[in-house]
Amino acid sequence: MKFDNYKMKYRFICFFLFALIGCNSQLSESSIMEIDPRTFSDNEINLAKIADDIRYVPLDYNEPLGIHYDCKIVNDKIYTSFRNVGVISFDTSGKFLQKYGNIGRGAEEYIYCHSFTVDENSGSVYVMDHNQKDIEVYSQRGDYLRSLKLPKADDGFWFEEIESFNSLLFVSQIFNMGHAQNCWVVIDSLGTVICEKKNPIPSFDSRFGVGANLSKLKDHLLYWDTYADTVYAINPDYTYTTPYLFSAGEHRMPHNNFNPKIENNKIDIPYFVVNQFFETKLYLLCMYGYQNSQYLAVIDKTSHGNYVTQLYLDDKVGGMKNDIDAGVPFCPEYYYSENGNEYLVSTVNAYELIEHANSPEFQNTTPQYPGKKAELEELAKSLNENDNPVLMLVKLKE
Repeated sequence: MKFDNYKMKYRFICFFLFALIGCNSQLSESSIMEIDPRTFSDNEINLAKIADDIRYVPLDYNEPLGIHYDCKIVNDKIYTSFRNVGVISFDTSGKFLQKYGNIGRGAEEYIYCHSFTVDENSGSVYVMDHNQKDIEVYSQRGDYLRSLKLPKADDGFWFEEIESFNSLLFVSQIFNMGHAQNCWVVIDSLGTVICEKKNPIPSFDSRFGVGANLSKLKDHLLYWDTYADTVYAINPDYTYTTPYLFSAGEHRMPHNNFNPKIENNKIDIPYFVVNQFFETKLYLLCMYGYQNSQYLAVIDKTSHGNYVTQLYLDDKVGGMKNDIDAGVPFCPEYYYSENGNEYLVSTVNAYELIEHANSPEFQNTTPQYPGKKAELEELAKSLNENDNPVLMLVKLKE
């Protein structure tokens, strides 16, 4: 028995040291792609260029879901978070399965659920609460398990996103008004800090905070923040590389007391600010703000060629022209892979699908897959304008 305990302790120490080295070492990268919005082309891209199928999933819930925060698709289940409801799960047809905790200030509750994650092995759901500075943990069946206190820092620790990765929890720290102690922290399922990556940017005075963002692929995570020039790729052993760089120049967010202009409830930011950054087998997809407009760039990882689409034209959400089924323009919000296939996911309001299906543009358009158009038309007829959001799952080409 003593020998078994010794072996367990030895393995834990080895794992801890291995993870610690991983979080504080950087592997060399033979080829680094530089991303510069000033060099992007004016070419737009249609959805059928990168995808060959679309599936729509209406979310069936017995009350209005409201503002949508986050979405994960794990082991044939759809997990979503909404501001007024919390974290809930659905099956792949959109049928409600389970609710995880409640919005509130009491025990077993959370105030905010902007970011959550799901352990692929256990099915446990981790909901990060920025306000209470903790993580509420629920079983796959929705039972409350425990609360994990987030680490503290001298300058006040603010967290942005959380991901379950290789049986640990990877948490990114927001760049809070020019201050951030870490880029990220890795903790175990009991809240113990395994390792951390210190922020290399010295603190400075600012009135503008930016997120420290994550996106997840099958075998690694991507991390970036607006002030840094580096996009980190984190491996399962928590070592990291730097496959992508944001080019330097006057287009970048300055390290000073930048005070954005706010007019008519709109924030004008002339700098290059990356909001979403996905990597697939073939492409990088970058949603960003630049010169007070919003864009989506699709970058070919092999040729480095790129396509750019402007978003939010005339107060309408834009995106890639949907020539698969002539549906609404597509602007990706999430990425996931399943059974060797890759998918991009977006949400669309039921009333928007109805309006689009009844528009002359839709009626007069012949897409590449006419059968898909007929399916979308039938779906729109079955919806009520007050129905909850619909997920739009786009399958990428091989």
